[in-house]
Amino acid sequence: MRKSQCFCHGDISQQSVVDRRVDEVGCLSADRRVYEARLGIWAMILVIALTTPTVGHPTSPSQRHTAPSVSSVTPKSLSAEHLDGSASVGTSQGRELRRGIQLFTPPLPSQKHLRTSRWNFSSFVHFGPTTFLLPSQDDNCETNSNTNVTRPIASVSDFNPNRTTPIDTDQWARTVRAMGATQLCFTAHHSGGFAMWPSKYKNYTIAASPYGRRFPNADLVRDVVASCRRYNLSPCLYIAPEVDCNLAMSTQDAYFSALKGMLKELLTSYGTIDRLWLDTVFTPFNNFPKARGLPGGGSFGVAPWRDLFRYIAEISPETVTLPGLDGCEVNSDYGYGRYPYMSASVIPPMAIDAALPDRSLTPLIGENCWNIYGGLGVRNVSQIYRPGDPTYFKVGEDMATIQRSGEWFIHPGQPAVPWTQEVLAGQYAATVLRGLNWILNVPAGTDGQLPTAYVNAAEALGNATRGLHGRIVASLPFTDVQCPGTVEFSLGATSATFNAVVLREDLAKTGQVVANYSLSVDGTTLPPASIPGPAFDQWNISAGTSIGFGVMDLVGREVDGMLRGRHLSVVLTGCLATRARIAVEARSVDLGPLAPSGS
Repeated sequence: MRKSQCFCHGDISQQSVVDRRVDEVGCLSADRRVYEARLGIWAMILVIALTTPTVGHPTSPSQRHTAPSVSSVTPKSLSAEHLDGSASVGTSQGRELRRGIQLFTPPLPSQKHLRTSRWNFSSFVHFGPTTFLLPSQDDNCETNSNTNVTRPIASVSDFNPNRTTPIDTDQWARTVRAMGATQLCFTAHHSGGFAMWPSKYKNYTIAASPYGRRFPNADLVRDVVASCRRYNLSPCLYIAPEVDCNLAMSTQDAYFSALKGMLKELLTSYGTIDRLWLDTVFTPFNNFPKARGLPGGGSFGVAPWRDLFRYIAEISPETVTLPGLDGCEVNSDYGYGRYPYMSASVIPPMAIDAALPDRSLTPLIGENCWNIYGGLGVRNVSQIYRPGDPTYFKVGEDMATIQRSGEWFIHPGQPAVPWTQEVLAGQYAATVLRGLNWILNVPAGTDGQLPTAYVNAAEALGNATRGLHGRIVASLPFTDVQCPGTVEFSLGATSATFNAVVLREDLAKTGQVVANYSLSVDGTTLPPASIPGPAFDQWNISAGTSIGFGVMDLVGREVDGMLRGRHLSVVLTGCLATRARIAVEARSVDLGPLAPSGS
């Protein structure tokens, strides 16, 4: 697995939305001196609000109502569109860093961006000819040093699952569902170029394999999509468009013509495909593209990718490309995410400085989706940011594999050894509970089925994640608040018992605004609790910085302890704009494998 990379292109003033998004995905950063020189451009486009936005009326203690009844909650609740419950609220202005000045209007997500929150936990299933190769041959491509020609390592005859019946993709879907994921992403066209459907654009497909000869109608893309629909999972297809070393094309145009033909087959033959997971797109490394017949070094450049994304939007407008125009992988292969995370891929430094005057630019602007790909993510001078433009909203995702070996595929003779539940649940908490999406790979073996050890680990993870979401003790729907400012949340006439607080921003209306916050119960500020992290380190689930789609704070000095209180305050101390909409939940959660030993 490789992260997508990027290029920079010029003037977007006359470009379509798709073109602007391709340029955004393709912009490498300039250096800091150039960035600072362009502050004048930002000054011209910032919106100046001369009056302070209206805030809600404070509610006195005597006016507060009792807490709502306890309700159950599913793992998707961090990204639910609305909250139930009627706990009372008061808002107060708090200290303003720059009174009355709208520093930045964040990009607002499109409907496609918002839909990705339904799949904030997804699952890969890696399976293909690479399953039958040695671990060292994981990308299924090799280049002849004398001729500089790249070809697949696996022949079409290598794809030969030892079966007398067709592969049971329902077993995949059942396992993914039991794990708590809501999307299954299948490797339809991994590196090397083998098509797991009977494409008419090549002979290197499942139809030409021994499996396809044994089962003449073999089409694993069709079977996987059907299984997804039977088990209420979102269908996603993994494509490695720059690593097809089977296509014998002598020109770039011919290569992209065949690639577009294959994408049309995938996006128009099986009903709506919710997502394309595009690996290696925009990779500027010298060993790409690995396309047979094309020069072995260099890259395609931006122009054909612009055309390709335009084509995808035309034939399947509802399909999300992530990685792609709609977001990116923020850490790649590690699974512990990146925090804080800002969905805006362009943030003027003056807004950062005002939101966090005592901190450097790096902790916030250095962690947004585009900066992962090239430093500060500077735009070309001619590329004027349009306030609220969804082109610049990027969903962040991290990925991991369930295999302790770290491999994406199972290989012959390798035992199926999963990571511990502490590691897997920790990765889930570090991503989904900190506002990111997470995709976990559960690969199939040489028989085409998920190994029993991985099925059992996936089911255990599903139980653990349901416990982490627990039950709602009290909830407050989205409410307007002056930012910086305070949301004051009455938990009821009697003390409520809880050990977690969930915060979400109304991204559709105000974008991602909050850059720093703190929590207090009955006037006492709460330190964030630590749970086990990577390399036996400790980390906080949110640590009070970004919120976005949703974050969970474990509260109390002991992670397994419970708090009792009547009043919860959320203090927004760092903001990119003067208005936010915040929803709050107090929850009782079960830490399961993340609880301290002996608890």
